[in-house]
Amino acid sequence: MYLCVLSALNPHEAGPASFTYDDPEDITELAQEMAQEVVAILGQDYAVASIQQTLEETLSEDSWHWLMEYTGRKRYDCMEDNFYYTGVVIGRASPEGKVEVTRVEGFSYDYERWDTVVVGGVDGKEERVKAVTRCSELKGGSFFCWERPYLYFRDWVRHSCPPTALWDDSVFAEQFFRVVDSDHGDCRHRGVNNSGLLPCISYGGIEKAHDGDWQANFRDARNGSKNTAAAIAAGARGRHLWPSMALDFGAWMVTRPDLWATPSSASDASRIQLEPGTPTVFNTLPPEVLLEILPLLFLPDLLSLQLLSRGVAALVSPLLDETLWHHVHSAEFRWILPVAAVAGEVQRANRAAMKWCSKSAGARARRARSAPARLACVLDSKDFPFSHFLHECLKSDSMRNRERLWKISQQCGTLWETTLGFTV
Repeated sequence: MYLCVLSALNPHEAGPASFTYDDPEDITELAQEMAQEVVAILGQDYAVASIQQTLEETLSEDSWHWLMEYTGRKRYDCMEDNFYYTGVVIGRASPEGKVEVTRVEGFSYDYERWDTVVVGGVDGKEERVKAVTRCSELKGGSFFCWERPYLYFRDWVRHSCPPTALWDDSVFAEQFFRVVDSDHGDCRHRGVNNSGLLPCISYGGIEKAHDGDWQANFRDARNGSKNTAAAIAAGARGRHLWPSMALDFGAWMVTRPDLWATPSSASDASRIQLEPGTPTVFNTLPPEVLLEILPLLFLPDLLSLQLLSRGVAALVSPLLDETLWHHVHSAEFRWILPVAAVAGEVQRANRAAMKWCSKSAGARARRARSAPARLACVLDSKDFPFSHFLHECLKSDSMRNRERLWKISQQCGTLWETTLGFTV
């Protein structure tokens, strides 16, 4: 079964949709393993047998609907606002043939095939044709991508490697095929493996959930029980454990990556409040000196500045926003910007951004709120409150997954450089 070469997600539901196998013996085995980890974290005041029983009951409940909603995914046959609906198959019809990009929809798990081919696209008009495309027929180096992650990849590569921006879409696809289907240096492999992935690429761990035949559950992608243990210690039981289990099982890696963070009470509640009037070194430095210092700090340190106190935040935020604007509009954090080639994505990002502008006060906020009249994207405004926005985005499952896709594209960029001689 081929997974998406750019996200490692299956072509049916874009990743697992349950915590483990629907098998009593498997559930018991996993619950016992997790219970031992939980007790090792919480101490001997908690009995392994009691925790195991709690986890068995929790894992036995049907979590499919909850996990799909939690990760923002839709059923494979739901077209409306479904990030994972259309895929692309890139390959040659014959060994000497031209590289073709076939847009496909409606993957059938039972028959391992797509039932629909999307053609056209001229002037926004598309036609869906019933035509069978089987996984078993993907030969000669052909591979599968979810369409939107592919559009992300194409946009990111074109921005970081200017020569590729001159290529039309068909030339880009042909060159990408060459990269995937080539020998990859020290890793000694050619093309994708039996899972449809590149063995030299790290996909964040979600690739472990593929059992060689299907990607049915998160069990093998699980990374300890730290969050589950914390939830149990806080008194959570049954379905109330699911959000914490989702963190341990890596469900963030299948969350749709276009849900930009919006303001929450956590932004203010997480501040480390200093006594009113407490002097800091920042009060003694002129703005021009601060502007020289801030770019030298790592992003986590920059974001931590605003959490010291309201006074420090008010002092450094205007300069911090400008510094972070450069971080976002450089290669380092460009992944947080919407990709215009994905229909509706700029509008989605703008809706979230305007909520941040509405929460902020002052002349900068007023200018940021007027950005849509001047700019295609509110995030292009240097007056946007990046210091607060990024702090929340970096905690978001959606944006974590978006960053994961960015990191995969950067690794593919290294292969691109090796194969084609371009620096990405």
